[in-house]
Amino acid sequence: MSFSGYLDALSQELGPLHLALVLARFDATTVSEERMFEYLWNLEEVQRCLKVDVTPASKSEEKAKLFRLQGNAYYRKKDLQQALSYYNRSVMFSTCPSVGSNSPSSNDSGATANNDGQTISESMVPDEIVTDVSTRIESEAQQEASRSVKTTTENRTPSILLQNNIFPNRGGNPRQEKDDQVELGNKDIGHTTTPKRELALAYGNRSAVLFELRQYDYSLLDIDRALQSGYPEELKNKLLLRRNKCFSALESGKQKEKLVTYFPITENVMDPSATITGASTALELSYTPEKGRCVVAKRNIRPGEVLLVEESSLSCLDEAHLATNCSSCLAHCLVPVPCPTCSLVIFCSESCRSKGLAGSHGKECRVLPTLLNHMYMLMSYRLLMQTTHTRVKGLVPILREEAKTRKKADLGLNDDSVYDSFDYRTLYHLTTNTNQLSALHLLGLCISAVVVTKLLRESQQYFVDDSGVAFTPSTEDLLLTGSAAFHHNLTFNCSGYVVSEYQVQKTPMAVKGQLIGLGLSPVLSFFNHSCYPSASFWATECHVKVAAMRSVKAGEELTLNYNPALMKMGLTERRTFLRNQYNFDCHCEACDGNLDLRSSSSSFHIKCPECEGQVDLASKSCLRCRQVYGPDVGVRGSDTFNMREIHGKISQAMAEIPTLIKLSKEHPAPEENLESLVTMIELFDKYVLLPNKAHTYLLRHLTEYHTYTNRRYVLMDGFH
Repeated sequence: MSFSGYLDALSQELGPLHLALVLARFDATTVSEERMFEYLWNLEEVQRCLKVDVTPASKSEEKAKLFRLQGNAYYRKKDLQQALSYYNRSVMFSTCPSVGSNSPSSNDSGATANNDGQTISESMVPDEIVTDVSTRIESEAQQEASRSVKTTTENRTPSILLQNNIFPNRGGNPRQEKDDQVELGNKDIGHTTTPKRELALAYGNRSAVLFELRQYDYSLLDIDRALQSGYPEELKNKLLLRRNKCFSALESGKQKEKLVTYFPITENVMDPSATITGASTALELSYTPEKGRCVVAKRNIRPGEVLLVEESSLSCLDEAHLATNCSSCLAHCLVPVPCPTCSLVIFCSESCRSKGLAGSHGKECRVLPTLLNHMYMLMSYRLLMQTTHTRVKGLVPILREEAKTRKKADLGLNDDSVYDSFDYRTLYHLTTNTNQLSALHLLGLCISAVVVTKLLRESQQYFVDDSGVAFTPSTEDLLLTGSAAFHHNLTFNCSGYVVSEYQVQKTPMAVKGQLIGLGLSPVLSFFNHSCYPSASFWATECHVKVAAMRSVKAGEELTLNYNPALMKMGLTERRTFLRNQYNFDCHCEACDGNLDLRSSSSSFHIKCPECEGQVDLASKSCLRCRQVYGPDVGVRGSDTFNMREIHGKISQAMAEIPTLIKLSKEHPAPEENLESLVTMIELFDKYVLLPNKAHTYLLRHLTEYHTYTNRRYVLMDGFH
């Protein structure tokens, strides 16, 4: 049942009158989160209609075979990209060995060739494929495979959450591609003594595609996987011959670039803070009653300065990207290994699979189809599961008391006054903005918490004693867990951010971003919104980065733009959008100053150093504060203000911008190009009345530069 289906089912079960009475209980001004959850959990109608399904997305040898046959058809047509895609599907749906030993026997009953004219042909390169396969069987198989692909993908469109928001309502060390072969020894928990025919054949067929693509390392890996999965004895000669050809090709240096080449982050925080994980010493956390908790500059900050590089505390893939990205590291993957139990997720390597099965996915595999109904459900399930019931039971009562008695500015700090993004205390004390949500919205998030609580109970892995033995939770245990899940749903709703991946296009600076999931970073959530922000952020796979875009003076707040679409809106439209989408009224400098960000002029006006109003060149005086700067020179403390000199510098800078941008696009890495860009932005920040078209253009290019230096990947030519 989908998430909206749960809400519809409960509405029908209650009826309009009773539903209205229920909604009346979801008034955050008078009812606590714990009472809301307790009330909903105790409703008989809720227990009757909110059923949970713990059936995993099962494997299917039949589907695996159909996908493999479709891959064969594309292979014959020399469409290697489509062939690889279908063989990957075959790998995902093939019945995998269960966790255990990895010394498979090749005498499995399913490993011998049958007489349907398919087995031998399904594991060879094109010139090895026999052509007398029944046309009718092939046609029907292709049709069925196409239907299966459609069925498995048409419900995988990005969630509403990912389509709409950068921050819904208001992820350390990036994985490096390994050149070495993956070790298929005892550490690989995906192989066992029960080889499976379809999996072995899928690996074998995929190794042929990889060989044709001159991906010899990957081909060798798949050959080893096929052999260890019980590859049919009578077909091994061709597979072993391909392996020898791979070794020969590698020795002669014929391997092409990788299918997916990843580039790591090339920038880090220069001077890490000792009190805020991942942040620069240039930042400090602050609190005001008007703005709540926020981030301010501890010293003057230059444009382009990296302020935060942090591993995401929590992240997950959107359903639409489960078949294209690794569920452990979230990296884009074209040669995956499967989960041994379900047909939903992939991993980029055996090491990532071992990590995933020992961590999040191993504890959610059986219930993942239900959790995917809403990403908040998946996130809260993961957070509670990784924290453990014992810790949640011991900590949550303490943290609830802290929320009532501790200063808001200190919430989330540990005993050493450090803001640690991986401390459960920090995650628990994130903002919820509960009072700004409608009763229907609160009910929906509470229903999600009910489903999560039931799934945790059914998992047999959350309510366990110190020795790991499952026990029947008490009503008190269930209410504590459920209200904690409800609380975390509220924090995700307010502080979660979308995760992206960045693919390099034809030129290094041409990078295309794509939303792939949801993440959580407590430090990132402290940056308030501005329609004309002083910083930008990048959330790629398992980490976040923040860099300053403009000059920021010590004591000034650092801000982010929650949704880039706001730059194309007028004041009224911006404020309406922010109220409807994020539940707040914006009072940033652009909104309070009634700035139209769409119509930035190509000309410029000099800014008064006293009040930041416009200086009239004819009278050499400020139109706002009436300060007169004399015929040529005005003095502000020790800072000279030569109108003629300033006007000349800005005019010269505007003339040089096209050349600088062209040079930076051709050679994006040199530090001197970045320094020239930063110097120009500082000049505009200091002397030009904003917004200004040239200034906006420079900021856009600085953003592109940081995207270029961020985690990104390149696909091999011919792949999309």
